[in-house]
Amino acid sequence: MTKNTFDEIYAVHFLYVRKFLLHLCNGNEYTADDLTQETFFQAYKSIHRFEGKCRIETWLCSIAFVSKYTLLRNIRLAWNFGKLRQSYLPQRAGKTQKHIRKGVWI
Repeated sequence: MTKNTFDEIYAVHFLYVRKFLLHLCNGNEYTADDLTQETFFQAYKSIHRFEGKCRIETWLCSIAFVSKYTLLRNIRLAWNFGKLRQSYLPQRAGKTQKHIRKGVWI
């Protein structure tokens, strides 16, 4: 596949994939834009595996769906790691878990 062919796929299907992701992201445009970019990046890397057994929109939306849930899993893991870090932080004189929690990104 040439770069021009993938550019054409991007131009034709960008809005379709973005609308799909906007729906998945409950209208959050920033997240949908990031995931749209990630979707097309993953599609570019794996275009050689596209066999043509389904429509290209279906294939792109399946990549978008996986990208969305990969993001959610990573957020959940980061949140759980933050909670784990908090539970092992020592109690300092005058400091409570509430005060310590403010410095931990969740």
